[in-house]
Amino acid sequence: MLGCPQDRDRDRDQDQDQDQDQDQDRDRETGTGRRRAARRWRVDGRTALRAVGELLAWWAALAVLWLVLISSVYPLEYAVGGAVAAVGALAARAARRAVTNR
Repeated sequence: MLGCPQDRDRDRDQDQDQDQDQDQDRDRETGTGRRRAARRWRVDGRTALRAVGELLAWWAALAVLWLVLISSVYPLEYAVGGAVAAVGALAARAARRAVTNR
């Protein structure tokens, strides 16, 4: 038997801590810590395009939902609805990324 879940979690956490310590030691020796951090936040074109596509899809879905739910539409309501749909799209993307850890 592999043991209880708490033991497995503790062992996994200890392994991760050891890996991080080894990475930090290697970074101190080679001076690559800043380069690795900069590389982690670099976004390639495909990732940016997917993010923009996701935001546009959320915005369109929320804007259409808003249009379906209101009775009459005036020009100011178009602007307000579009702005609120954009805020909702940003919130939906942030929530999805928080849940999927991506």
